[in-house]
Amino acid sequence: MSKSRPTMSATALESPYALRPWLNHYDYWVRPHMNYPRRPLHEILRITAVEVPDRPATAFLGAHLTFSQIKEQSDKLATALSRLGIAKSDRVGIMLPNCPQYLVAAFAVLRLGATIVNINPLYTPREILVVAQDSGMRALLTLDALAPAVLALREQTKIENTIITSLAEYSRAATPPAAIAGTLRFADLLAEVDEPDLPRVEIDTEEDVAVLQYTGGTLNEGYGLSEASPVTHSTPSLARRKPGSIGLPIPDTDMKIVDLETGTREVTVGEEGELCIAGPQVMKGYWNRPDETAIALRPDAEGRTWLYTGDVARMDEDGYTYIVQRKKDMIIVSGFNVYPSEVEGVLYMHPAVIEAAVIGVPDAYRGEAVKACVVLKSGATATSEELKEHCEGGLAEFKVPREIEIRESLPKTAVGKILHRVLREEDQTQD
Repeated sequence: MSKSRPTMSATALESPYALRPWLNHYDYWVRPHMNYPRRPLHEILRITAVEVPDRPATAFLGAHLTFSQIKEQSDKLATALSRLGIAKSDRVGIMLPNCPQYLVAAFAVLRLGATIVNINPLYTPREILVVAQDSGMRALLTLDALAPAVLALREQTKIENTIITSLAEYSRAATPPAAIAGTLRFADLLAEVDEPDLPRVEIDTEEDVAVLQYTGGTLNEGYGLSEASPVTHSTPSLARRKPGSIGLPIPDTDMKIVDLETGTREVTVGEEGELCIAGPQVMKGYWNRPDETAIALRPDAEGRTWLYTGDVARMDEDGYTYIVQRKKDMIIVSGFNVYPSEVEGVLYMHPAVIEAAVIGVPDAYRGEAVKACVVLKSGATATSEELKEHCEGGLAEFKVPREIEIRESLPKTAVGKILHRVLREEDQTQD
């Protein structure tokens, strides 16, 4: 939610970032400041269902639902979840592709004041377990085809109820999934509620957590990150576009670029440094990670909180921003974020691997592909294909290295840190 904008001090007004030069390049219809109603997210559906109840809300596999139908089903599901013991601040996992059931479930969870935990349906059991354990979710909604993987993990998590649906259930055929032992069917939960009986829930729109987001993606001609819900910059539609730029900060979003050494000194226009963001879309923090939260969210001298993105950037005289180096060497494969450390962790689980380094390499189809460079233990043997098969068992398909290079050694600094930058340069030279 938006908070009152801070009054700029005389010192702050000397800052090129405090002057907000990007406002001069907004499209003519874009206001620099917006109004943010302080109401719970579930109110969006309630208000829309009143204003346009019969307007189509979804079109999916030949079937349509109106806003009033989404609202009715969402209230019934919220009632069913409440009867299962889900209450305010509980975490509920949703592991679905884009389908109507996601909308029904998301608004049901929000209506109870509970927290949505999004899980990528492409995830392997190992990845699902990490999210389930870290979030402490009490219930999980997923497809029938994915239920066996979830059920196999339940004893290691706090998941009490696994709810299943199918893509065909909300198609024109309207076919619910077959019953699976140990699960509850989405359709049955709705059918058991004649009239919604929703509990009264007080929701603090400033403090209560709505979503735990473990996945990410990319933006077209813009910039964002999950920590900023997720957009901070966008290229204007009619105003001047600059090749290589991520565009301008969106309304009510401030930015500054600070020195990489201390993170306290603002750099001059055109100078490279760490991109920092302040605005109503910035996250509350990392779940159960107070140390990491303290690193990412830092107050300035006037008490305003800034998100330190970890991305190296520069701003030109017009307020257009350019990313010089991406955060923590993250790889983007077909729009999905891949963190090298996660892939390296899986490789280190192979008994033959002693060292591993993962980089992103250009790919004409995916944008980038994952490449791994590994060193085997003395006397151990393993082929690239064997290592790929090992990765397939612990990573989503888009995270699995397309290429695995087995080497005698990896380039390192004087203190033994692996130089990913050198590996990328070597790959470019080979190409």
